[in-house]
Amino acid sequence: MSRISRLALAPLLALPLMAFVPAPATAAPPERSFDLQAHRGGLGLTVESTVPAFAKALELGVSTLELDVQITEDRVAVVTHDRRVSGQKCRDTSPAVPDDHEFPYVGKYVNTLTLAQVKTLDCGSQRLTAHPGQELQPGERMPTLAQVLDLVNAHKAKQVGLNIETKVEAGAPAETAPREQFVQEVVADVRAADLVDQVTIQSFDWGSLMRMAEVEPRFPLIALTNRDFLQVDQPGASPWLGGLDIDDYDDSLVAAAASFGAAAISPVHGFPQDGTVNDPGYQPYVTTAMVDEAHAAGLAVVPWTVDDKPTMAALMDKGVDGLITDYPDRLRELMAERGLRLPRAYDAPRRTSVQPLPQAHAHNDYEHGRPLHDALSHGFTSVEADVWLVDGELLVAHDLADVDPSRTLESLYLDPLVDRVRREGGQVYRGHDDVFQLLIDVKSTAGATYAAVHDELAEHRRIMTTFSRGAVKPDAVTAVISGNRDLTAMQSQRTRYAGYDGRIGDLASGLPASDLPLLSDNWTKLFTWQGVGPMPEAERTRLHDIVDQAHAAGYRIRFWATPDTAGPARDAVWSELLDAGVDHFNTDDLAGLEAFLRAMPVTSTRLGVGAPYTMLQMNLCLSGLAGCYGRTAYPAVVDEAVVTIQQQDAEAVSLNEACSGDVAEIARRTGYQLRFAPVIYRGAELPCVKPEGRGVFGNAVLTKERIVSGRDQAFAAQSGVEERRWICATTVRGVTACSAHLSTRGTVDAQAANEAQCAELTTVLEAYDGAVVFGGDVNRRESCAPDAWWTLTDAAASQAPGIQHVYGNERLTSPTGTVVPATYTDHDFLRADSRLTPASQRVD
Repeated sequence: MSRISRLALAPLLALPLMAFVPAPATAAPPERSFDLQAHRGGLGLTVESTVPAFAKALELGVSTLELDVQITEDRVAVVTHDRRVSGQKCRDTSPAVPDDHEFPYVGKYVNTLTLAQVKTLDCGSQRLTAHPGQELQPGERMPTLAQVLDLVNAHKAKQVGLNIETKVEAGAPAETAPREQFVQEVVADVRAADLVDQVTIQSFDWGSLMRMAEVEPRFPLIALTNRDFLQVDQPGASPWLGGLDIDDYDDSLVAAAASFGAAAISPVHGFPQDGTVNDPGYQPYVTTAMVDEAHAAGLAVVPWTVDDKPTMAALMDKGVDGLITDYPDRLRELMAERGLRLPRAYDAPRRTSVQPLPQAHAHNDYEHGRPLHDALSHGFTSVEADVWLVDGELLVAHDLADVDPSRTLESLYLDPLVDRVRREGGQVYRGHDDVFQLLIDVKSTAGATYAAVHDELAEHRRIMTTFSRGAVKPDAVTAVISGNRDLTAMQSQRTRYAGYDGRIGDLASGLPASDLPLLSDNWTKLFTWQGVGPMPEAERTRLHDIVDQAHAAGYRIRFWATPDTAGPARDAVWSELLDAGVDHFNTDDLAGLEAFLRAMPVTSTRLGVGAPYTMLQMNLCLSGLAGCYGRTAYPAVVDEAVVTIQQQDAEAVSLNEACSGDVAEIARRTGYQLRFAPVIYRGAELPCVKPEGRGVFGNAVLTKERIVSGRDQAFAAQSGVEERRWICATTVRGVTACSAHLSTRGTVDAQAANEAQCAELTTVLEAYDGAVVFGGDVNRRESCAPDAWWTLTDAAASQAPGIQHVYGNERLTSPTGTVVPATYTDHDFLRADSRLTPASQRVD
């Protein structure tokens, strides 16, 4: 199979050979394909490198999503172009943990930040001056590569390629992660998403392409260049070319790229990079001769980054096979004009795996890039739309001056909700029976506007909750009228399709919940506390009293004007709202509230006295280093781990002898948070290649709760060629889970190392505050737990009994242990059940 036809599987080139023949602008065979690549998701249209950007590109219709990857300090592949967090694109919100000495994070190198730190950045609220038409996505976080891959799968976009750039900085290697980490983490994520056949790998660092070919030879490789990195006619090899000297190839980009098996070249289109063919002094770099040479060698040509139609057309006339552009809409138009087959436009996912968030209310939802849809993608269960009655139409806008005849209540909300409910089996979220609220804030005159709203809701009655003669018949969507309201008119109706939004003064009104399902009021008029310092006890008591009275009357409750700038103050207020049982949290920051709520227990930040806490210790022996499994046990051992974790439903899982890629897959499939620590073997990380494991060998901690900080460190005492380490992760609830795999005791030296490591582990565990739990393979029957801690072992196990241990401190009581049989490892698993004491509850 030629490199060109192989690349078609990616599908950078879903192209017949005839596509490489330059075509006149006026005629092209309709079956001809052309690779339309959305640069960073199409940054001319929306904020770059975000999940909404890539979703917009898929729904517009592109051949390929072009994206960049950096690697965080804790070895997670994140999608971002810049090795240093750019203040023009992202802004700080709050530290990942209190008193984080690395905060603020803007300006820091991504490889020096953890995923938790990166995920605090708001990368959707700033518009680049060079792209004034960008849609903003306030609060949007930097996605992981896994999230983008999941998005493609959710869209069932099997014809879309992903052109992933490994952003190794060959000219300043300390400013990005090591080349090997890029290769291993990208391969692991793509394999886990089962998208190998849709991915191509591009890089300016050709050495990473060469290494990628060794680790995953199924990926087509694309040699990026800006010309300068080739270092033509300069002494020695360029650091960017993986040891190649361009002068050895007669200065030919094509010949040099072909020499290591590249399937395509991706050169800058010309100079200056942001120039166009119509600019005086513009110098094209891509020429017809270059394209012909590439095609003769079996390589495709996809220049970057081309944003204007004249330059696009000039390059197409030279016979290029695709273009990378910030404006995929412009290139689609040009392709249509030339009779080229257009890439498929995918619908938004018909079903969602997003779990709904009962408290999440999208204030001014219509101001987001995709009204309603963005809220649903974040799991929101309540959205707010301001409406004006203008010439008989209900138009959605905050101010009358901003109304647009195309943005109606029906088009933005009611029709999409009808379609959604039909697709999801009669509910907004399939399987979720609780209320989905449409809060309609009337801005124009109450009476006339409500009458129009009522008529509109009646036309969509098949999904609407009905209020009739004091009875409520729930349905998929419950509308509530806020703003300018006419309670008398609403009460006079025998049947209506909306409830009334009351105020705190209505608590004593005696109105039934069939009239008044919701109470809303201004936080600042009721409370002085804005999240700084502790909440005054009198105000906390008042908050709880208000909520309790509302719930006793059957009303749900919401406060507007709560702090909504990301940071500790907002989190503090949200924590108090959660603890008090407030039903709807008002926000414009969809991603921020989602992240907050998903990191919290389902009902409250406060755990009840005696709340259960389970630790599951697992030694997977995945790497093959210990020789404990053959090919027949892989990937069965990964599937067994996933099923076991799901069945045991533990709060934390400690994993020993595992591979980073497999651990990442386990975390994704179970929904757990992850902290991984690689093993050092003969001075370097150990790739998992014996016989099949993915990534590098090491140990991990998984938790249900969001991990806010973590540490890992080599033991001072070592034995043999494998460096042993301990690892700890602290969750948002303040519980710390740790793990370690101590040296075996086969020799006198190894026994001494094990004893020393055991003593050091004791010291490490004692140093942590709050509830601390440890799970690990300690290769000994004697405990390494600090004094007064409890110890459970797998002494009853059928395989290698007594060396799998779980310890807990005094904040975890009533421990009981259970051995869980394992099929594909040489160790059974150990489950430890305990209970948190009141002192371990974290409510700060």
